[in-house]
Amino acid sequence: MSNRSLLIITIVLLSIIAISLIVFLVLAITGNDSFFSIGGFQNNENNIIFEESYEEVLVNGFELKSEAGDISIQTSEDEKIKIVVYGKNQEDVNVSFNEGNLKIDVKQPHRFINFGMYINNVTVYIPQNYSKEFNIIANYGDIDIGSFENSIMNVENDCGDIKIVSAKNTTVKNHYGDIKIENVLNKCDIENNCGNIKIQNLDIKEDSTIESDLGDIKVEKTSDIYIDAKVDLGDIKINENNRHSNITLKVKNNCGDIKVNH
Repeated sequence: MSNRSLLIITIVLLSIIAISLIVFLVLAITGNDSFFSIGGFQNNENNIIFEESYEEVLVNGFELKSEAGDISIQTSEDEKIKIVVYGKNQEDVNVSFNEGNLKIDVKQPHRFINFGMYINNVTVYIPQNYSKEFNIIANYGDIDIGSFENSIMNVENDCGDIKIVSAKNTTVKNHYGDIKIENVLNKCDIENNCGNIKIQNLDIKEDSTIESDLGDIKVEKTSDIYIDAKVDLGDIKINENNRHSNITLKVKNNCGDIKVNH
């Protein structure tokens, strides 16, 4: 093969590669292909892709799963449970209501090559006197829950902050992010892998636990209980600790300070 033929073949191959790269980048930037995308997180916070209401008396409990996006649970102005999802595609939302069980599944499209993605934010409105159970499972995004002093909350998040105003019974598990709770009125089981835990008022009537791997734990005020605290690396500061109480709060921290009633 002559040098000239080899040069022509090289130019053709390079041209094909260049054209392929241009097509790849155009599709990725515009997001027109589900195989790949580019451009970081896109928040379609004003575009409603799902909105529906359900009579609260017909709902025995509900479960919300979200792959990417913020979750807000707030009090409703009527006796209905209302779900509003903001995003890009209606196909991302799957809602089922069978025999009183309400399930909301909000997905984020998976791409083989992912340079960015858009997120779907979810807002759920619930009557303030709601006394049943609800479960929230999230992969990415902040979770903001209002005041529900009669309900049972189970909240789990992989990455993002969790904030709760008031809860009767709450189980919270977070892998990365802070946990902030204003009021716990009966019982709590809280676990955090990486992030701070802060509770303003802990008025528990049943034994409860708070655990952290990395981050500070602070409880500003508790009821008249016994606080059993252990830390591997960090300081413990506890005031008003009643060793004769029938109710025990176990607090454990691997790396970080523990402060209770301090």
